[in-house]
Formats: sequence, structure tokens, C-alpha cells
Amino acid sequence: MTIKILQEADIAKDIGDKNKYIGIKPNLVIADTAEGGAVTHPEIVDGVITYLQENDFHNLVVLEGSWIGDRTEKATIHDLSPDGSVDILVSPRGKVKKLSAYVAPKDACSACYGSLIYALDRLKEEGYLSGISQHSIAIGQGYKGQSGILGVGNCTRCFEKSVPGCTPKATEIVKFLKENKNQR
Repeated sequence: MTIKILQEADIAKDIGDKNKYIGIKPNLVIADTAEGGAVTHPEIVDGVITYLQENDFHNLVVLEGSWIGDRTEKATIHDLSPDGSVDILVSPRGKVKKLSAYVAPKDACSACYGSLIYALDRLKEEGYLSGISQHSIAIGQGYKGQSGILGVGNCTRCFEKSVPGCTPKATEIVKFLKENKNQR
């Protein structure tokens, strides 16, 4: 079913370049079963990987990290690539914790929060984090209708400066934060 949906949506055409690196971020760390709704069903992830490989995309990596409150090193990940054709990268919680110091979340969804953390990591690699104050980037549904200075996502659209989107792309967040890093 997953492969059929991806074929009908022609995702391969949207991706374009066959040499692109593609990160797949499901929720696979086991805190419950997929049937309980807590994690992405492994068959969906397998379908995405199969579709991409059948369309000659081979620079694939499954990105995963532990649940809040869990320890990544204790996490169990479903075996998605027994032949080793897809890397599985388990992100260290400490890195996320350090980057989250720049964020002031209020009921943020995992998709927006994940994009923001990825963007902050890119900014760190490029040396741009020094101009961003800690706890200065608002994100989450708790900010709907509120005002502020610097926000990420549609929920912060009433802020002086806000990157639009539900969920905004990490590349857009990076550009936005570079342009507005001294706002606070």
C-alpha cells in the first residue's frame, strides 16, 4: 500500500536528483508496538525504502533517536536493512538537549520541533549559533494568537518575525534564523 501511494504521488519526480542524500525519520524506537499507535509501523518504513531503492535512490539513512525520557543507548530499533544497504543513525540525546537550549517550546509538534533542531544543528556546523540567544526561538501550538519576537511555524504567525509553514522545512528555518539571528 505504501509503495502504491508513493508511486501515485510520483515522489521520485519531486525528489529529482538520484544522488541526493535522503533522511527518513520515522518513530521506530520501541516504547510500544506500532499497533498501539506509538511508533511508525515498520512495514510503512520498509515500503518507503523499497520505493526509493526501486527508483534508483541509494543514499538513504534512517534517522532515529530515543523517546523523551528514554536513553538512546538503550533504544531498540527494528531491523530494517539486514543487507546493510540503508544506514540507521541513532542520534545522541545530548546533542538534541544542547540545541534545545535555544528553543522556547509550547506544545510543539514533533515534526516542527525536529525541523528546528535539524536547522539549529546546521547553524552550529556553519558557526551561526553564536548570535542566537538561548530560549529565544518560540515554537508550538501554545503560541497561537500570541505575540513575540522570533517564532517558527504557522503557530507563531503573530510574532514580529516568523518563518511560515506547517511544518516549515529545515532549509527555510536555517535561512530565516541566519537573517534574524540578532533579533533577541
